[in-house]
Amino acid sequence: MLIHVIFFIHEDYKLGNIGTDSLESIINHERMGAFLEKKPALPEQCQSCEFLSLCHGGCPRTREDNGGGVEYFCESYKQLYRYAHKRMEKLSLAFKKRELEKFVLKGFKFPGRNEPCVCGSNKKYKRCCEPVVKELQMELSY
Repeated sequence: MLIHVIFFIHEDYKLGNIGTDSLESIINHERMGAFLEKKPALPEQCQSCEFLSLCHGGCPRTREDNGGGVEYFCESYKQLYRYAHKRMEKLSLAFKKRELEKFVLKGFKFPGRNEPCVCGSNKKYKRCCEPVVKELQMELSY
């Protein structure tokens, strides 16, 4: 079976060929460190951006192509994130409600308020799913 690498940055960062080189040799290639060092070196504008957790400063290659500044597509990404944010939150809440409703209907015993949430978010139950469960319980009691 022939495997092709779709993502290619630049010849300077070529680590190998997954069809012929071992994964270990690719991961340990000396160029890997040089590329990874570029990732955390973010411009000041990126460090304070509300969307840093989504784009992580973008690709170092497109930052280089943009004179070492912000990601070339930064403004486009911000437009997309702003457009999608509320819609994704709404979708996430609907999914969470649907999954929690299954637990409520089966009589699942939920954790205490200060215990880790059942959804795996690593948040306290009271700050995560408890409000949704209470709302579901009210809806189901009518």
